[in-house]
Amino acid sequence: FSPDGRWIAFSAGNPSSTARRIFIAPFHPDRLVTPDELIPVTEGNFGDIEPTWAADGKTIFFISRRDGFLCIWARSLDAAARPRGPVYSISHFHHAGRALGEGLPYTGEIGLSAGPNFLVFSLTQSTSDIWLKTESAPAY
Repeated sequence: FSPDGRWIAFSAGNPSSTARRIFIAPFHPDRLVTPDELIPVTEGNFGDIEPTWAADGKTIFFISRRDGFLCIWARSLDAAARPRGPVYSISHFHHAGRALGEGLPYTGEIGLSAGPNFLVFSLTQSTSDIWLKTESAPAY
């Protein structure tokens, strides 16, 4: 829900595709939302998931693979919850040892949330060591 409670942001897509799209819909507690009321925030060419509102209601943050990695992106909105300007990147995770939600069984476990001046999300950090075992030559 938007901070003012008037809007709902969600992701949706075709079950036969990994592409998902972010939409905004007006919140009507007394009736269903009609298809013509849906406001597309993203194009639907990527796996755009986990939309969350900025505290001021002027931005939608979301997770996307639009650059080949799970990264955090955003889109500014006007007062009528319509997209204003292009989608822009917030934070990239192109590092082999640090990735957004990689290895999680369900992408909803990233848990992207926005506070007044911060974002909260789960980040997987992997480390490893390489060991080489050598055998001593037998003594004769």
